[in-house]
Amino acid sequence: MWAQILPRLKRLTKFVRGKRIDVAHTMQHSDEVSRESVSATVRALNKRHTQKDALAILAAMLLVKPEYGDCLSISALERIRQSDTGRALWHHFALLLLYTSQKDSVAQWLNEKLESSQIQDCPAELIEHLSAWHPQLLASDSLQKAAEKNPDTERLTALYQRQLFYENKEVYTRRTPPESMQKLLAKGGNILLVQNINDGFGDEVLRTAALVQGLLDTHPEIKITIFTERPFLFDHPRILSLSIKETDLFHRHLDKDWDGIINFYEPYLPENSFNHELEPLIQERLKRKQPSLYIWARKDVNHSVFESVTLESKEYAHTWELQKRKLPLNYETTMRLANHLGLALRTGENLPGSGSIFASSPSQANREAWLALKTSLQQRSGGQARPVALVNPFGGQKLQKGFHSRDYHRLAALLNQITDEGFDLVIISSRESWGSTHEVDTILKNLPTAVREHAVSVQNVDGQTTQQSMRRNIDFISMADLIVCVEGWTMHVAYSMGKKFRLFMAPFSQKAEWQPHGRTAQQSHLLRLSATAQSTNFRLPEASGSTPPVLHYPEKDMLHAAFEIWKKTSDRTFAQRLLYWMGSLDSDIRKWTIETVGTIDCRFFQAELLKSLKDCNREVRAAGARTLLAGGIDLTNELGPDWRDVLEAYELLGQYRFMELAKLGHAAYLPLRSCLNNDEFEVNRDAKIMLERMNMSRLQAHKDPPRNMVLPKILILTPVKNAAHDAPGYFERLLKLDYPRHLLSLGILESDSTDNTFAAFESLAEKHKTQFSKINCIRKDFGYVIPEGVPRWQPNIQYQRRSILAFSRNELLQRTLTDEEWVLWLDSDVLEFPPDVIQRLLSYGKDIIQPHCVLKYGGQTFDLNAWRNQASLFMHDLRTEGEITELHAVGGTMLLIRADCHRAGLIFPTSLYGKDNPRVRSREDIGLPGERGELETEGLGIMAADMNIQCWGLPHLEIIHADR
Repeated sequence: MWAQILPRLKRLTKFVRGKRIDVAHTMQHSDEVSRESVSATVRALNKRHTQKDALAILAAMLLVKPEYGDCLSISALERIRQSDTGRALWHHFALLLLYTSQKDSVAQWLNEKLESSQIQDCPAELIEHLSAWHPQLLASDSLQKAAEKNPDTERLTALYQRQLFYENKEVYTRRTPPESMQKLLAKGGNILLVQNINDGFGDEVLRTAALVQGLLDTHPEIKITIFTERPFLFDHPRILSLSIKETDLFHRHLDKDWDGIINFYEPYLPENSFNHELEPLIQERLKRKQPSLYIWARKDVNHSVFESVTLESKEYAHTWELQKRKLPLNYETTMRLANHLGLALRTGENLPGSGSIFASSPSQANREAWLALKTSLQQRSGGQARPVALVNPFGGQKLQKGFHSRDYHRLAALLNQITDEGFDLVIISSRESWGSTHEVDTILKNLPTAVREHAVSVQNVDGQTTQQSMRRNIDFISMADLIVCVEGWTMHVAYSMGKKFRLFMAPFSQKAEWQPHGRTAQQSHLLRLSATAQSTNFRLPEASGSTPPVLHYPEKDMLHAAFEIWKKTSDRTFAQRLLYWMGSLDSDIRKWTIETVGTIDCRFFQAELLKSLKDCNREVRAAGARTLLAGGIDLTNELGPDWRDVLEAYELLGQYRFMELAKLGHAAYLPLRSCLNNDEFEVNRDAKIMLERMNMSRLQAHKDPPRNMVLPKILILTPVKNAAHDAPGYFERLLKLDYPRHLLSLGILESDSTDNTFAAFESLAEKHKTQFSKINCIRKDFGYVIPEGVPRWQPNIQYQRRSILAFSRNELLQRTLTDEEWVLWLDSDVLEFPPDVIQRLLSYGKDIIQPHCVLKYGGQTFDLNAWRNQASLFMHDLRTEGEITELHAVGGTMLLIRADCHRAGLIFPTSLYGKDNPRVRSREDIGLPGERGELETEGLGIMAADMNIQCWGLPHLEIIHADR
């Protein structure tokens, strides 16, 4: 193809009539891209009528062939910046050039322009990228001048401050506090801190560390009592940490004579507190007696802001502008408050003056364990003592926030860099299934031999609780020479101790906004892989159905830059190929994809934009809604007469602005319901709260259907994996049902199979599609494979396996449920059931009901997820109770659920649900000692109870499951 196009490009520097350069071809066949073709495309930038498409092609070329970046000179970049089309795009090209041989030239050009104020249109995103990945190429003086002129002054100011820290220059000048605060600091005193905001481990560290450490470092007599969900987190002789769940204990402490009270509480969603009983007690105490210092901090939109700071009853929060962030940094408000209060402000690698609040004195057992690890490493090195880096490569609440099996080759290359610097490695595990000791062992096996000789793992001790293992890891952080971790709690703890650290920036890692403010050159991002290694990740496959690779940073930033450039193209065919990225596990990439194709042709891609409103991520849904609103298409038929309000609600939820939904009334119902299957726990929780508040989640009463009722529409849903051999029998059994087929729809979701499961089900679905109302076959990989040789029922894999299955069920439900009245969940390996089984289940008129799944008629229960009384009674135990019996948890081999229950928010929990519900179990059985709750189908049963929906079983209506 290039052989045909290049000669004419050289002669005419314009596109050949009828033979436009195809961006998709460039992305698919990078081996055909040459230095000559890149140079010809650069020359095509000079012609106005070829410029848009040439820009799109050039972006593709720089992604797949970064070694040819020197073909785009600085003068060409300047021409792009000056052109009408390129004026809004030049900075994206500059970012792409940072990963070519042009890196130093681009950085020098930017610094010169910034310093001379000749480049006021330089967006903060580009400077932020330079600051994060190439701070050595920036100069603080240039940033200071840019911040004065750039429209995004706040963001540039934050980056300027970051650069000052990097260059070891002073940022904060310690302030003289108000006289009342000086008195408190002069005498010391007792402070009560209540951390009553229910969010992540890292969030709590970020929220409390600067303030608590500053108070203790400022005066040796200050003592702090902390009520928190995580008492194990703190370790300091002047800190007493207690459980926030102990209301009586809190009440007794509250009556003491406190010099200061610090209250972290979100009043606008009080259900988000760990213990909602405490706030009324605090307010009553404040009415009786106000302490010298009172601070009230809110979560706000995932930011830490201060609504009240009173000293001797005088309010300072408004004067100091603490109700909002001045800079887009979540550390910013707390650091600013500490400075206003005259507290010692620890930043960078400065050590805490009074010892770390998290590890002032590591336990003797943990000291000995650390020494044993160092000794083992030293013996491997022939007696040579090397500095030790503690490595945590795993995400906390999300798998994709860290590394998993498909990324271990990347992790090995990055760890190789650390050992080349002379460090030994201690790799810790986590209590999440994706960070288990098995995964750590797999990582070690994937390391090159030279690296493996300098690495050991930390094994979880049998019987050790989650809190104890976390406490051990915190102590290990305090003793390590370097911390290597993903962005998350480990980073926040390490920074609070003044440790040197390197960050892995995984797909879901939070960028500058969530990272410590005040880092030094030794507290930085870990270097990326080579350009050649990463460029293969951007290629578009020729065949459909493949799953996109998981991109880490900075590759994600590079792809984002290309997406922004591609928005200017009119190539609809290429836009269709870009839909490949909608299969990404990364919600950011799905969001960029839907924004790009919608911008290219909103009307043509209307179906894809509407489909994005069912995505499991709120920001993807918001992007789809925003693009549809901008497209100006009438969506009355699709979303109803108030469709604009519906789309506005999606946008508000994308920005986490829950409290503004009430004004939209019923239009907020569908967007809120979509949040119940969100990939963020906080969003699921807050959506459920808002639905309850707006009185939308109440189910209308249903009468028992008569035996001769008009039969309703049924949606049969089946998630499958490695089940190609089940496909023929599955369809054969469905065709034997005596239920009217025009009322039956099928939904099948295949994930992570290593055989031809999808092809087997898809071919049979095509064959039988006219025999049912509709059949949807969906492929969605979650990146989970049961380790070879491990049976699927083994306890230590159950949490991750069932969690992924819950994601699969929720995804299938979201993508297939339309106007059906009932949902029948059915496993593909259920071998026998009566032809009238659906009518029998319907006849009882129960919202949730299931038959008895056995291996042989009259035998023991096979589906042990259906139980009562904390799994002490299974369905074979309940045969004596008659025809129908109550259940507390249900299984999914065959399960009938009224569709309105799902529409009201009933889903399959993807993590342990209902820890305070008396029906749930303690989960030592799946390797989570000390944890309570249920997930997947059992979690659905507990959630149903919370929604006042009873689950039922039919012990004598038996179905047969395959014996495997």
